[in-house]
Amino acid sequence: MKTIFTLFIALFCYATSFAQVDVDLTLTYHGKAVCFYDVELKHGDVVIAKGKTDAAGHVHFADASIISNQVDISAKKKGVDAEYEFSVNGYITLDENHAAEFHLEKLLEEMTADSGMPESMFAEGWGLMALDCH
Repeated sequence: MKTIFTLFIALFCYATSFAQVDVDLTLTYHGKAVCFYDVELKHGDVVIAKGKTDAAGHVHFADASIISNQVDISAKKKGVDAEYEFSVNGYITLDENHAAEFHLEKLLEEMTADSGMPESMFAEGWGLMALDCH
């Protein structure tokens, strides 16, 4: 009986540590929407929801199982001549409404400072130089 009770408590604690919430993110780069990217919402390497940014750079994740307001993303987009992708880890904090607006230039500025490579090199590789949201 004690084992069953302990198991029940463990399962209850595990189940209640995850919050099922709607998450809203908006991604921009120098004021332009990062549009039509397939986005995975993650905690580390664990994918917790998937969605696609719209023409305004907004993506909605319904019933995402988050364990904290710190989330990560990975994004992909297939262009005419190339496939673009990027990841953002450790930079996105959701507000009390489980929403965030993330400006990719903040991450690119830091990457540029750390590597010495120009921001445009990263932006081009991620497909941000040719954002066409129409």
